[in-house]
Amino acid sequence: MKQLVYPYRIAVKVFLLIGLTLSITCCKKEESKWLWCTDCQKIDILGNYEGTANHLKYINDTTYTETKDKAAYAELTDREGQLKVSAGILNLFNVEVSGSFGTQYYIEIPGSASAFSAIIWKKENEIKLVGTAKKLDSNGNLRELIDFELLKKED
Repeated sequence: MKQLVYPYRIAVKVFLLIGLTLSITCCKKEESKWLWCTDCQKIDILGNYEGTANHLKYINDTTYTETKDKAAYAELTDREGQLKVSAGILNLFNVEVSGSFGTQYYIEIPGSASAFSAIIWKKENEIKLVGTAKKLDSNGNLRELIDFELLKKED
């Protein structure tokens, strides 16, 4: 009889361990992930955004200043069928550009004096822009830029 008790205890412990492991892994809520917004329409991305940005300003060809983790913003509006973007860091940097937007997962608005480029990310009902805004000199050389991560504000 004692020989049967020992294997029985091991079997109970194994059964409990398997049951506990399954209950933990099965009940774990899957966290949603940020994905490229491949089905975003212009109306989905219009609005105000807030987040952080790093700022880089070239003094000359070899010297620059850098500022990190500054509060940043963007405002995306529709102006006569064109996407208008105003983005920057308050009292430090700002660009305003307009261009067309199709149903892509990115925004790319080039210009002769400034440019805006961002990937559009979506997680459930949230929208995020990750990208850069640039200022160029009259020769097309980069003078100043920000790289940002901005979340759309709920209106």
